[in-house]
Amino acid sequence: MNRCIWCLQTDQKPSREHIVPEVLGCPSDWILSNGEVCELCNNRLGFLDRVLADEFDLLRLHVGQVGKRGKPPKITGRPNLRGERRPYGPDILVNMGRKIANHPHYGVIRPPTGNPRDAQADFLVDGSIARIRIRVQVGATMEFSRAIHKIAFAWLARAQGPEVAWRKTFSPVRDFVLRGTGTRYVLGKPARQSEYHRSGTVYSRGDGCSCVEFNICGSSFMVDLSPEQQVLPDLVSEMSRTHGRDGWGILPPPKPSHDLYKVFASEE
Repeated sequence: MNRCIWCLQTDQKPSREHIVPEVLGCPSDWILSNGEVCELCNNRLGFLDRVLADEFDLLRLHVGQVGKRGKPPKITGRPNLRGERRPYGPDILVNMGRKIANHPHYGVIRPPTGNPRDAQADFLVDGSIARIRIRVQVGATMEFSRAIHKIAFAWLARAQGPEVAWRKTFSPVRDFVLRGTGTRYVLGKPARQSEYHRSGTVYSRGDGCSCVEFNICGSSFMVDLSPEQQVLPDLVSEMSRTHGRDGWGILPPPKPSHDLYKVFASEE
């Protein structure tokens, strides 16, 4: 029986669902192709794929990850940053001045204005070697969390079967991804340098709570799929114990008044 893991309907046209957005380089065996996702939900959730494409634009450019139909990676969605892949490698232009820059190839590039999508750059000189360090913010919005939850839930369906994903206990996850209902967080950290992607691993507890860990675009994510994310405080405590305060984070960053932030702060 074809039943969508998102809308739970059985009368919709099935589709092929890429667990990771194609634009990020979805491996051929990371696809749900047995009716797990209906065409309507596949299309209505497509905007979350675009969220991830914009968030990981600099990493895509760095590794040369082509998008749909072999399109080369480009950076066009940041106010003060432009870039594309050239034969010699990444070509990047960042405006850290105070005025609009007009480039013959990239066109108008605005200065930084405090927008979260701004890039920050430092010019470092060490003897005869000069380096430019570019920093961008990733995972600052709840839409980003929705997109990461979408991947995690698809991994759950692939690993344990759609029958598990149909369970009522995952209704809060469905509502969050489909409608943006509630707030949910993920843990993120850099992956090993050689791991651009790594398939998902599902951890299930005896009480029915499930967590999914996977790598995309050189970043590792841990997602608590329990109804109220009751496992997440334990994960935060464990990450603080094993990694300290640096090299990982809660995404999007919770406000200081949030209980999850208090758990993070208490581990200092």
